[in-house]
Amino acid sequence: MVALALAVAASRARAATQSIRVKVPAVRVCTNTIGGIKVGVRWLGGPRRYRVRVYDPNGKVVLVRRGLATRTWKRWAVRPTLGGTYRTVYTLPGRTVRYRTQSLGCGG
Repeated sequence: MVALALAVAASRARAATQSIRVKVPAVRVCTNTIGGIKVGVRWLGGPRRYRVRVYDPNGKVVLVRRGLATRTWKRWAVRPTLGGTYRTVYTLPGRTVRYRTQSLGCGG
């Protein structure tokens, strides 16, 4: 009985963490590239609420999106105007996922 309850709880937790897919931003981008840091969410089933934040190297929020994910991708992009490390934070049901993107002066 206890094992069955644990199995059900584990499957629900797994379903909650797998309910929304996220777009992993690039590890490195060139400064001032239009659409350089690409983020997005897509719903697969279960809870749909999400929040996406992108921070510049100074810690200032440059993009905030929140709402309910859909079956089709919701996508956004940030133009990195500063050199340094941008941080992307996805807040999803039951988990928070963080990524870092280096913005480099690629010359030219």
